Amino acid sequence: MGGFIGLLIGSLIACYLVYSLLHWAVFKRVVSDRLVSHLLAAIATYPVSATLYGFGAADGGGFRTDGFVVYLLPSIIILALAAKRGRDAQRTTSEDAPFEDTGSKTALPRSTAARKL
Repeated sequence: MGGFIGLLIGSLIACYLVYSLLHWAVFKRVVSDRLVSHLLAAIATYPVSATLYGFGAADGGGFRTDGFVVYLLPSIIILALAAKRGRDAQRTTSEDAPFEDTGSKTALPRSTAARKL
């Protein structure tokens, strides 16, 4: 049981690092919607982490496919965390935006009454 808990904690840390790197390096720059960028980074975390495990744990042998089982639960946890972070980022962006998008090339400042809401 202790080995399983250690494996779970270690794979959760590895998945979080891969998720953070993918979000920062790729999806944050490619996708403009914050919720979608967080979710895509979390979804891409599963195959990337499992593939890294498969090659890293091979030790000169063949590719180890058990990484897809090991990293399934941590990837689901990271997906839930990414959904929460994406919703919070979207909510913060919509509330704190100092300008309205009017469809024109120049954005107009919001009125003070609209900012207080």
